[in-house]
Amino acid sequence: MDERRKSVRYKIGLVTTCARNRKRIEKARTADISTPGMMINRLFKIGLILDTSFSLPNLRDSLHMKGKVVRNDSKGSGIKFLQEGLTNRSIKVIGDYIKQKISPSVEARDHDFIRLLRNHKQEDERTIREVFYLASLMLLYKTEETKKILKRKEICWAVDVVRMHLDKGFVFDVTGNLAENFGDFPYEQAVEYYDKKVQSTVKDMHNREVLIDEEGLEFLFKDPITGKHDRDMKPQNYHEPRGKRLPWIRYIIQNSNEIYESYELHRQENIYYYIGKALVKTSNGLVVPNYFMIVTYKKKGQKIIFKTAYHMDDKMELLKKICQARVYVLPSTWTPTEGKA
Repeated sequence: MDERRKSVRYKIGLVTTCARNRKRIEKARTADISTPGMMINRLFKIGLILDTSFSLPNLRDSLHMKGKVVRNDSKGSGIKFLQEGLTNRSIKVIGDYIKQKISPSVEARDHDFIRLLRNHKQEDERTIREVFYLASLMLLYKTEETKKILKRKEICWAVDVVRMHLDKGFVFDVTGNLAENFGDFPYEQAVEYYDKKVQSTVKDMHNREVLIDEEGLEFLFKDPITGKHDRDMKPQNYHEPRGKRLPWIRYIIQNSNEIYESYELHRQENIYYYIGKALVKTSNGLVVPNYFMIVTYKKKGQKIIFKTAYHMDDKMELLKKICQARVYVLPSTWTPTEGKA
């Protein structure tokens, strides 16, 4: 039984309970059940060991389980089944009951969703599929990282991120000054360019100041083993593709509306991602898209500070990078508590 199924609870009928070493029998009128335990609508003392008995539609005889009261709330007592009473047979019986309950409703919704899609015009159906495919892909990346069950608000945030990316993504042609570093661009030139043309304070589309300071220069140097910034900025660790794209940093911060945010709880930092899609024309006339991300951070009461910037070759890689984020709104309502979600 997987974790998703374990968290699903369904109502069963009458439950008979008896505290161990006592003769008094209590009957509960309803209960919610899953494989780890059940909720009954009567209150018992926390820590009490109970013998329970109940029937399920897929079972001829009553199922007898031993459990311990682990919590109380306004709905009643929460009972965790004890290992001594949790046999493979009982797990299978409860699992089969939950599967019987959940499968028809899921299958019906799937059927209705497909039917609804086919009732749309072909062009609309294609758009709907694209939006929900990309959102589902983002959520898959997210669950692979967090190993947690998704919350409804996280699913809504993913759809909103896809909407922003498809509808308001910032696209620009790489010409003129934006292409001036293409060709050979050694680290000496990159360091000088950063110092004279990148390092500064700029304002984004929401009139927020973003500080690009001297420490930000580290992003041009990557340790080949750890993949992290080389703080010693050894010439052999200079990453030339980043040097060639230095002109894009200020330009995207100042012009892109495609901004996402997340919260790093352990650092107590808001993270802001500025995204641009650069159209690079090659020597043979082909136009190649580069998705470029600028990562900044902000501690409470401080300025937004540039952290790093890098390009990605396709949309899927971009979605993977921002799978934990949501669309930035002004003013920001992201808090440490929400960051735990």
